[in-house]
Amino acid sequence: MLTNQLDLEEAVAIAVAAFGVAAVFVPAAKRLALRLRVLDTPNERKLHHIPKARLGGLGVVPGVVAGAILGLLFLSSETSRWLAKSLVVSGVIFTIGLSDDFRRQSASLKLAVELAAAFCLVLWVWSPPISIGSLLVVCLSALWLAGAANAMNLSDGMDGLASGIAVLASAALGTMSYSSGNAEGLILSLALGAAALAFMMYNAHPAAIFLGDSGSLTMGFLLGAGALFTTAGALSWHSLDVELLATVYFVSALTLGVPVMDTLWAIVRRLANHKKIFAPDNGHLHHRLLRSGIDYFSVVRTIYLLSCLSGAAAVVIYGAPILYYALSLVITVSLMGLITRFRLQWFLQKEKSIGHAEVAAAGTIQKYEENGKN
Repeated sequence: MLTNQLDLEEAVAIAVAAFGVAAVFVPAAKRLALRLRVLDTPNERKLHHIPKARLGGLGVVPGVVAGAILGLLFLSSETSRWLAKSLVVSGVIFTIGLSDDFRRQSASLKLAVELAAAFCLVLWVWSPPISIGSLLVVCLSALWLAGAANAMNLSDGMDGLASGIAVLASAALGTMSYSSGNAEGLILSLALGAAALAFMMYNAHPAAIFLGDSGSLTMGFLLGAGALFTTAGALSWHSLDVELLATVYFVSALTLGVPVMDTLWAIVRRLANHKKIFAPDNGHLHHRLLRSGIDYFSVVRTIYLLSCLSGAAAVVIYGAPILYYALSLVITVSLMGLITRFRLQWFLQKEKSIGHAEVAAAGTIQKYEENGKN
């Protein structure tokens, strides 16, 4: 038994169902997008050079839902069922994302819908009493859910990047769910991770289809909900535990560490440059790494590595005393910065060595040709 309600055979069935449904629906979504001309056209900010299908959410989300519903059928009726409620509310996120895939919606409208859906989910799952403390928790939780959705959306800037981050975040969520015996968290991690893995078969460079807002927003919202409700556990509204709340938000943020940090930095960067926080730019982490000279695949692998580190940190400090949080954050951010820097230095040194070798080879050839003429 993986948890007190889920055994290994059931877990495998969940993953297989999610992977299989997504693997069938993704190419169908691509054909539909091409037929309806729902395409992501290139511009100066984007990295692809030809229009690509952008209805990936129509392929990956059915896989997540199929796997999650199958998993819920394995559970007893006494389970809290926050997962079922999250799936229902994520339909709102999927709908606003899908409408944006077909016709661009304003960022303020999407954020308003995301926040409304997030508030509804938090109130539906927790049913908190009316108090100042509970109101603060509800607001912070709703902001987290909307932020997680947008963080995943902003990370969807390179082939295979957002879907790969989703797989790694699902692995971190699954590990925490397994260690705490949270069957619903484990079901979500299996379903979402398997569906994202199936999508990567069509989204790896050069991508045949993009997630679109319907895919990235929905996956980010569900991952945010999974991290939030798994780490919160049995939250007591009569005596709110500050240490528990710190654990909830800190560990949740680390589960999606790279997208969250990149999004926070984007907000700071745009405010500092007197720009709207919704204004798109090319200052995200993957843009900066590409401009530094690192090749496409190395950038993706570097961000995968940083995501692994962030997810591992979330797993390690899950349940740790509050005094370790600040230290863990400093260590995690420092290691992420060092890895990025060393990867960059290694690549530049490699390119420099190749350049010297090419110059030396050219000189040898020229000398050989001159000797031949003599």
